[in-house]
Amino acid sequence: MQKLRLRLHYYKVLQTFNLPFSLLAALTGLAFQQHVAIRMINAFSLSLLTGGFLIALYLF
Repeated sequence: MQKLRLRLHYYKVLQTFNLPFSLLAALTGLAFQQHVAIRMINAFSLSLLTGGFLIALYLF
């Protein structure tokens, strides 16, 4: 149970560190695309799942 609690805490801290990178990617997607809301959601989701997570993992 203790290992699971530590892993959940690590994941939570890592995701809070990942959130600014995902928001930055969403705003970048917002600036360059025509369909604003859909592209912003896509950029945020993609960054949250891939690039932002890897950057947060590397910097954390």
